[in-house]
Amino acid sequence: MLTPDAGIKPERFAMLSVSMCVGVWAMTDHRHDIWRYYAFAVESGTPAVLDRDLYQSCQLADCYSPRLQPINPVNLIRVTVPRQLMNYSVTVAGARHSGQIEIHTAVFEAVENGILPMEAVEYQYILPKLLLHGAINSAEFLEHMDQHYCEHFAILMRAAHQANFSRIFVGAFSSLVLEQWWSGMFYAIGIGSLVEAQPGTVANDRVH
Repeated sequence: MLTPDAGIKPERFAMLSVSMCVGVWAMTDHRHDIWRYYAFAVESGTPAVLDRDLYQSCQLADCYSPRLQPINPVNLIRVTVPRQLMNYSVTVAGARHSGQIEIHTAVFEAVENGILPMEAVEYQYILPKLLLHGAINSAEFLEHMDQHYCEHFAILMRAAHQANFSRIFVGAFSSLVLEQWWSGMFYAIGIGSLVEAQPGTVANDRVH
């Protein structure tokens, strides 16, 4: 779905849009199992996922043999992401956290132009990064995410309608979700779900 410089292939734009929206929908789910899984993984030492090369890209068919056995993919390319420095300042549990992050240029420009709300970047990228790097703990993280998920979803929907779901908005929106992917967030969520997958227990009986 991507070009080598992390753009969206025009012929795959609709499919990428759907894929990215599913990711955002999961992260605004009212039970917040997704973010709990992420917190579990961070607590379990999963920051090691950052050592993985998540920038390799290929066709799904290249990952399987003709007998549908998993193989090391062939015909790989490595996506090179154009990024710019973005300032942030967020409050979690009464404490202010400020700094800079490198973010996909499409995200940066959409925020600068008022198309994508900065709150979306904070909720979906900056706050998970703060947890990963130990600036906040998992209790603070989960409480904040739980208190703001509904507001976050409303902010995104208002922005989408205001932009008339334009290609600029959807492209920036998709690039933000891809930043989550490249930084290992989805990988960590998968590991966190395995941490909790114990016999006789289900996610819905947890506090968050």
